[in-house]
Amino acid sequence: MQYPYLKYFIITAEHMSISKAAEAIHISQQGLSSYIRRLESYYQVELFTRKPELVLTPAGKTLLEKAVIIDQAFEELERELLDNRGKEQEVNVAIITPALRYVRESKLLVQYRDYYPDTLVQMEDLTDEEILKKVVDYSVDIGITNELIEDKRVEYHKLFTQRFVLAISDKALRKYIPDYPHCIEEFKHGVFLKDFLPVPYYGYPDSYAISRILKTFCEQQGITFATQMKNPSPKSSVQLVALGHGFAILVKDRLNVFRKEAKNLGLSFHTFPILEPVLDVPYYLVRRADYTYLPHIQKLMELIQSALK
Repeated sequence: MQYPYLKYFIITAEHMSISKAAEAIHISQQGLSSYIRRLESYYQVELFTRKPELVLTPAGKTLLEKAVIIDQAFEELERELLDNRGKEQEVNVAIITPALRYVRESKLLVQYRDYYPDTLVQMEDLTDEEILKKVVDYSVDIGITNELIEDKRVEYHKLFTQRFVLAISDKALRKYIPDYPHCIEEFKHGVFLKDFLPVPYYGYPDSYAISRILKTFCEQQGITFATQMKNPSPKSSVQLVALGHGFAILVKDRLNVFRKEAKNLGLSFHTFPILEPVLDVPYYLVRRADYTYLPHIQKLMELIQSALK
């Protein structure tokens, strides 16, 4: 009998509930019941009495005792094999572009080398849809994405939320906003992006989550932003904004970098919180559901969840 069947049996016996066990291993109750029935058919015994509640039969208790030993043996085997693989170990990670900076700045890969110095971590820059596909078909081990796409074959773990603010200079406000300078105090409490339609917008490429949010917002509102440039570099974004050519939407946790660049230019700009649309972009670790990862991959997932929070 295949090992996963025994694993599912152990988990079911631990919970003594098909529904709770199915939820724990992220499969349907019908699917889990099918696995248990196949196990009973294979050994030609009844493992549980099901009414009025789930209870192990004598045969079930015997199988549970042996299955736990087998489960422990598999874990020990994995550890021994990993100890002997050395430089053959690797982890393949699919990652959305904006998350690359956070991975680099968190230095989690440096921490990971303290645990697995000979393991190669390979990262591939992909879209959300490509990440899901590659995780599902085992082309990569795990992914970091900023779009939650419902799929029973995977599970998502929330990492952090990236927040944005609107950046604009006095020159642009004076040129495009009729209520200048009185508007500044009001804008400090938050702005509505639709009030900035006449202002040139220097934005993100279509592959970014923030662009998709803005696109959906524009379609719902029946409006269009006067986009002048997509995907400007951080430096050029600051220059364009500080020189008064338009507005940009900046990552809140990078404001110190932007302000320093503007200061070097001898210029400045205002930043205002955005009330509508909500531009909070969440990031997730995506992994296969119903799957036991090897320890070196599990450790990387733990570090990602710890560092990117």
